[in-house]
Amino acid sequence: MVCETTYIFQLFNELSAFAFGTRSGCRFLTVDAYADVVDFYESRCGFKFFTETDVNDDTRLMYFDLKPFKDAQEAAKQQA
Repeated sequence: MVCETTYIFQLFNELSAFAFGTRSGCRFLTVDAYADVVDFYESRCGFKFFTETDVNDDTRLMYFDLKPFKDAQEAAKQQA
């Protein structure tokens, strides 16, 4: 499985009609990552840690903020 910013952007585009076209929303993607794949989510996908209290646990709670993609979409619409 390859996780790149472009993949996340494609996913965001699919979610954007639901997230921003209605009264409900989606701001963050979250994962409960196993310790052996934390580096993958952090370095390859741009996820960040919720807290440092789970450093020694089997899993780490991580999140990815979708707002920068929304802001980029709005900027592109204004330039068009």
